[in-house]
Amino acid sequence: MGHSLGGLVALELALRGRVPVERLALVDAMGLGPEMERKARLFFRAGPERLARSLGPWAWAQLMPPPPTPLGERLGALEYELHTRPGASPDATRAFNRLVPVAGPVFHRAEKLDAITAPVLLVWGEHEDTLPVSIAERAARRLPRARLLRLDAGHSPHQEHPERVLPELKAFLAAPQER
Repeated sequence: MGHSLGGLVALELALRGRVPVERLALVDAMGLGPEMERKARLFFRAGPERLARSLGPWAWAQLMPPPPTPLGERLGALEYELHTRPGASPDATRAFNRLVPVAGPVFHRAEKLDAITAPVLLVWGEHEDTLPVSIAERAARRLPRARLLRLDAGHSPHQEHPERVLPELKAFLAAPQER
């Protein structure tokens, strides 16, 4: 399972075949198509760590509002803390910038999706402002055994609506193995 950049990592593991993947759950995942919203590209180019330190916790929360749940609030505070910790390395930003140029296609594996034979659950927010839902729609058509769950959410539907996502995810992971 992977969310966002973690989805690209999970996708790569499934495609490379070095780790047995029985099921694959991707939540608003990178790597499924070449599109990414321009404002997201610019945000990452500016450097989340630099922005968080410059803005402070209140302004950061306005820029990056956490999901409106108690868990979301705690995760938002943790995200701010991680971005502003002393000695934060710029290596992650450099790596991300290689995957996501300011213009043009982002790194993706759309042409290889039909090679994934495991069942795939795609969970996507209808109001996603980083990776458009059209990526998930096209991926669902290319993946031989995919199901797309669309939710009234943004980039983190698992945090915004855990009451909807967790039962779906549990059922998907617990389904009997097909022979």
